[in-house]
Amino acid sequence: MRQPSLTLIVKTSSACNMACSYCDADIYSRRRMPFEVLASLTAKALGTGRPAQFIWHGGEPLLLGQEFYRKALWLQEHYRRENQFVSNSIQTNATLLNDEWIDIFDDGNFSVGVSLDGPAELHDSNRVLRNGTGTFHKAMRGISLLKARNQRFGVLAVVTEETIKLGARKFFDFYLDNGLTDIALLSLKPVLIKGGKGHLPRESSSHSEFVNDIFDIWYEMDDPGVHIRDFESIMRVLLGGEHSICLLAGQCIGQDFAINFNGDFYHCDEFMTDSDYRLGNIVEHDMKTLLEGSRIKALIKSEEANLRNLTCNWKSVCNGGCPKDRYVAARLGGGGPVLCCGYANLIEHISARIIENPQVARLKLGHPAGLGTGRA
Repeated sequence: MRQPSLTLIVKTSSACNMACSYCDADIYSRRRMPFEVLASLTAKALGTGRPAQFIWHGGEPLLLGQEFYRKALWLQEHYRRENQFVSNSIQTNATLLNDEWIDIFDDGNFSVGVSLDGPAELHDSNRVLRNGTGTFHKAMRGISLLKARNQRFGVLAVVTEETIKLGARKFFDFYLDNGLTDIALLSLKPVLIKGGKGHLPRESSSHSEFVNDIFDIWYEMDDPGVHIRDFESIMRVLLGGEHSICLLAGQCIGQDFAINFNGDFYHCDEFMTDSDYRLGNIVEHDMKTLLEGSRIKALIKSEEANLRNLTCNWKSVCNGGCPKDRYVAARLGGGGPVLCCGYANLIEHISARIIENPQVARLKLGHPAGLGTGRA
């Protein structure tokens, strides 16, 4: 029987060369992951024999320098067991990319995610250097280099109020015009801060309309080579398959983990501000304790109880959405029950479009299966 994979989100440092308006990282810190933590993580993770995916995050992960990742790849090769699958991915703002970096990506078979919010006026409204200067042209220069080297990469766009004002057509056309065909959308949501106070912004009708419009434009395109991660994942489940992204896949507790620069081990990087989700430390504890101990078992049990309380008709499709979103909704909403993960409107819209023309969905996914209702 194949062992379940380990997804390891490695927070190499919180520092960044940018100061995005919506970022919650401590970008002015100089904290970085020491070799001892990197070595302990690699040895213990690969020592489980399970397939392992290392997802390198920051801040800006490239600030650690190329030698750090050369060492990471050496450690992976040293500790990897025979036939053990190991992969790497990295999320970057692309402003520091050069040929030497792409050499490393090639050596480690990296997939690369680039943060790019849209055309210059949109991207530069939030994604700026510390002196306030926009970064669009630096990011596009990095993207051009990735293309020239045939590096596998996708772009991640944060959807803000400015994005919605720009309009779905202009937003989507920007990516097509620049040959960017692997896109993921990330809605701006509240940060998880235990004990924090505030008001949870409900999904606005304008946001739902914007995302639905993006889907319609994409769905009506006669080009299966253009991919939008979120839409494809939902369609895949509606057609009887499985999700391809963690936000909607469910059962992430016990499979997806995050390691802070100091070795603290958490369920997911979204929970690093809450000590209740700290499972231990990768240097101080053995992997069995971290992966199977009482803390993780309690979190799994709590998540199962939370999911039972969800009443949304689309629960079998969204699987409750991201636990972090429901956690924040419960805290900022006064601790009451959370009835929906926030994807219901989009799933309803996608389901209706597939029912209208299921052949389009099958062609986009290369999926022969019939349409399922996706309802609970």
